[in-house]
Amino acid sequence: MNAPACFTERAKARYEDKIAILDGVCPYELDLADCSREREAFPPVSVWHVGTYLVYTVCHYTATQFDNFRALLSFRSFYCGWIKDAWAKKFDKAIVVVGEVSCDFALSSIYC
Repeated sequence: MNAPACFTERAKARYEDKIAILDGVCPYELDLADCSREREAFPPVSVWHVGTYLVYTVCHYTATQFDNFRALLSFRSFYCGWIKDAWAKKFDKAIVVVGEVSCDFALSSIYC
């Protein structure tokens, strides 16, 4: 898979390295029929792993911390039922997780 034309040379190289880890498969083109909903297919991470990544990881391009505290609300979205489903696809060196989010969660009867 080739990187999008709008990518800089540095971004293209990083994209191609990531795609190589996934055996040349772009995660946006995964067929859900090839993915699993079984618990064993998902990586062994907790909300703390995700939160630490979103807040403290240093951005590859800007060399600054993400400080993405707002993204921590994603756990609340999952807990409140706004995440409809999730699938995982194992590769030799990585696991890709795909989720389906309810597009009408603001209008639903679930309030947290």
